[in-house]
Amino acid sequence: YSFSLPRAIGRGGREKEVDSIRKNLVYLVPAVKTAGYKGFVPSGLCGLSSATPLPPITNMIFEGDFHNDEFRYQFAIVVAKFNKTITQRLLDGALWRLKQAGVSERQIDVFWVPGSYELPALADSLAATRRYKAIICLGAVIKGETTHDMHINQSISRHFIDISREYRIPVMFGVLTCNTVEQANARSVAVEQLYPSGRLDAQNAPDKTVAAHLGNKGVDCAEAAMEMVDLFQQIDEMESDII
Repeated sequence: YSFSLPRAIGRGGREKEVDSIRKNLVYLVPAVKTAGYKGFVPSGLCGLSSATPLPPITNMIFEGDFHNDEFRYQFAIVVAKFNKTITQRLLDGALWRLKQAGVSERQIDVFWVPGSYELPALADSLAATRRYKAIICLGAVIKGETTHDMHINQSISRHFIDISREYRIPVMFGVLTCNTVEQANARSVAVEQLYPSGRLDAQNAPDKTVAAHLGNKGVDCAEAAMEMVDLFQQIDEMESDII
């Protein structure tokens, strides 16, 4: 749908910036499309009266594609040095998965920070450069005798969400939050153990329900990052058609 963009909307004719109106439409119209909405437009929105019905719309399903062979974007990986034996395997897994999808080394920048608590600060700085389409944050926080781990985990998770929302890019939570070292090791298994053939396909993918290990969260986060990048790209293309 194409809408006119008046400078005043709603009762009282309050002035609104065009960018603000466009932002509202970006979230309104995709929701209308995906839900097959058959109701009415809010009063005064975009010059349409509250009695203007929207026609029935066929449901649309959007899903990111991590099998995309045309990733031409920059990825940032931020890794905590604390518990480096574990985080190095997470990094190896993330790098391996990105390269499996055709992402070259030149498209990947790796940044080391002292610990998991420092991950959000650097992720925020990297997002502000607008250079990266996704930021993968990797770390390992293992519970000790105090509640220190809880404070770290809660703080960084909130910050990751805030950064992702502010800059509208995926910021992946690849921080292991485990009670024991054994749990952390089970979630950071070396890639060569997970995929002995060196290839990623349905036949040699690890079965987490029967294997002694649970996988590698670096691999998982890299895959999710590519999927989200592709999904964001689809939304951007949809918005350009709407506005």
